[in-house]
Amino acid sequence: LPFCKECWAIQLCSLCYVHTFYKGQIDIELKKRHCSSMRERALKFLTLYCQLLEIDEQGLDYLAEWEIT
Repeated sequence: LPFCKECWAIQLCSLCYVHTFYKGQIDIELKKRHCSSMRERALKFLTLYCQLLEIDEQGLDYLAEWEIT
């Protein structure tokens, strides 16, 4: 959608279009509400990430050792 490509959070977006369908088509207003919520979460996570790094630059280094199987 046109507004997606101009969104600052597009690289972080996990919004599934399944949640924006109503009566067989995309409901733009529903999508905008979901987008707004997703952007708020992304901003909160980015803020927390920066705060954690300010406290301890190596505080999240242990995550590089995690192995997902």
